[in-house]
Amino acid sequence: MVLAKNIISILLGLIFSISLIFAISSYTLWKFTEESTLKPLVTNIVDENMAKTISNEEINQIYKYFKILCNGTDKIEQQIGNGSNIVNLSISCEAINHSEAGNISKVISEAIFSKIYYANLSCTYPSCFFKLKTLNFETLSIVISKKAMEFYKLTFWASSILTLISFIGIIIFGTSWTKITMSLGISMLVSSLPLIVVYLLKSKLSLFLNERFGNIIESITSTAYKGFWTFLILGLILVGISILAQNKMNVKKK
Repeated sequence: MVLAKNIISILLGLIFSISLIFAISSYTLWKFTEESTLKPLVTNIVDENMAKTISNEEINQIYKYFKILCNGTDKIEQQIGNGSNIVNLSISCEAINHSEAGNISKVISEAIFSKIYYANLSCTYPSCFFKLKTLNFETLSIVISKKAMEFYKLTFWASSILTLISFIGIIIFGTSWTKITMSLGISMLVSSLPLIVVYLLKSKLSLFLNERFGNIIESITSTAYKGFWTFLILGLILVGISILAQNKMNVKKK
């Protein structure tokens, strides 16, 4: 009976570790793909690229052209891009009329973001992700879409429930409280192993990227970094408590 409980506890500990890793990772991606996080990142990148490729005179001409098109309509449809990356944008005339010539790039970048984020994907996420072949507008629509955010959110809650169930199972099938704390502690330490990967992404990869893309890496990894560090510390505490308690019990027996 004790052997069976120990085996079950080990299996539950493994499930706990894996589900906790998924919970932290999916929570990180969920928060990163929320509109409030992505929108400023994407629009700033588009703004910077437009500033480098389009002169102020051209910006003014675009603004005047858009103002003319907005006469008597709520929105205008415009094509951007080239080759296979041509995209139809829907731009609000209210946004155009309330902006100045110098801010028209912001209006365009926000329209681009909306097109990406609220894209009507022809497949479900994450199946779309595994069909990616080239880096283009459609790729962005899959990776940073609202559907991706909803998938990560659902994955987080499913993983969290599984983590909670396995946590309760470890307590139920534990043969002693010292073994329970040890099992939970080790499971938390195992679940914090991705911290190494996150650290490499956070500290090393950013060195090879410009400031803007470095900020994106920082935005992605910061939440995961805190999560994995938290469970690393909790795991060490639980393992330490278990060892101290076991040593104290052994001393009493002597």
